[in-house]
Amino acid sequence: MCTSIAIEAVNHDVFWGRTMDFSFDPFKPSADSKITAYPQGYTLKGLQQKWTTKYAFAGVNVNDSLFFNDGINSAGIVGDA
Repeated sequence: MCTSIAIEAVNHDVFWGRTMDFSFDPFKPSADSKITAYPQGYTLKGLQQKWTTKYAFAGVNVNDSLFFNDGINSAGIVGDA
């Protein structure tokens, strides 16, 4: 269970964040989670196809896969799983 919060500034900018309250440690060696970044224009190779990133992005990667728990791109768009 994770807890999230959003705060709106007086100029209407929104700041969002969350905790990562997992029942396991996502950074223990067997999970092999780490912060990973990809530059704009980087080609990612999936199981069925490949694609090129439009924006640079960084996130918490799991087992060197294309699965990210959380991330943000250079346009400021964030997401989480």
